[in-house]
Amino acid sequence: MSVIHAVAAAASTPSLELLRVKSELVDPTGVLHSWSPESHFCRWNGVECSEDQTQVIALNLSDSGLSGSISAELWNLTSLETLDLSSNFLNGSIPVEIGKLQSLTALLLHSNYLSGSIPEELGNLTSLNVLNLQRNNISGTIPKTIENCRKLFELRVSENSLTGSIPDEIGKLTELQVILDLSHNSFSGEIPTSLGNLIKLERLNLSCNHLQGKIPSSLAKLTSLHRLNLSNNDLRGRIPETFSGFPVSSFQGNSPEGLCGRPMEVCLRSGGKKGMSNAAVVGIIAVIVFSSTVICLVMVYIMVRMWCHWREVAISSTVDGGGGAGREQRREMRGRKGGDDQFWKLSQLVQ
Repeated sequence: MSVIHAVAAAASTPSLELLRVKSELVDPTGVLHSWSPESHFCRWNGVECSEDQTQVIALNLSDSGLSGSISAELWNLTSLETLDLSSNFLNGSIPVEIGKLQSLTALLLHSNYLSGSIPEELGNLTSLNVLNLQRNNISGTIPKTIENCRKLFELRVSENSLTGSIPDEIGKLTELQVILDLSHNSFSGEIPTSLGNLIKLERLNLSCNHLQGKIPSSLAKLTSLHRLNLSNNDLRGRIPETFSGFPVSSFQGNSPEGLCGRPMEVCLRSGGKKGMSNAAVVGIIAVIVFSSTVICLVMVYIMVRMWCHWREVAISSTVDGGGGAGREQRREMRGRKGGDDQFWKLSQLVQ
């Protein structure tokens, strides 16, 4: 029996769809070897079926060495809940037919070579919980239809070539909790104030873009955050006090005016310009105290030396001055004595 006849004789529609998907993939490692009409599709590698084994509910072919494009036939598996084709060598674009998979809860296409834009039809996936498109070559903007994916709790599109502004509509994804990662793209404009609505969010990464302006004060409401990265943008102004506990690395590499306030440098009150950091102030004070101590010690040493020298001179002068006076007194007494003797002798002679 030929392959075409075998495919035509496949027992169910999911078998046909999966075999068409296989025909558009290059499988150098034989991961799809079990995909054959000779066995039930629920036994095929990477395929998970419903309890009655009539529908495919999950397809996991991650890290399988597959190349080629994603077949539009895949989107006819309308009962699919999980699609994981990550960490392969897939190219081409994401088919617009993706919008047919309205039962999908997890779409994992990261770490491939996909290009093109994110289709607007993605907004039809209203049951989606996890969307991971990071580490591809996807360009264009994030479609505003993303706001329809209200059940998303994890959104990753980092390390692509996405441009434009971050859509305000992301602020409507209030179930986002695990992470919002838009890093390593070319997003521009300001950070939307609507991101302050994501009060359940635990990790936010907007680093390595071209974002401008100030950090919105509304982000201070993100009290569930335990990881934050706004580095390597063009942001400036004061960092909200809520973020003072994050490391300096979360804010480094911004515009020349830069960010100020803890944990960065202190903001000056006038004009919001940066002043010296706390560490710099402490360092300067330490230098001043050390220098003053050294100067005081030197002055004390000099005064002690001067006092010791003065004392030695004073003692020496006292000793020398006392000896001279004694000698003079002795000379005077001898002179007087000699004079008296001569006067006595002269008196005798006169008598």
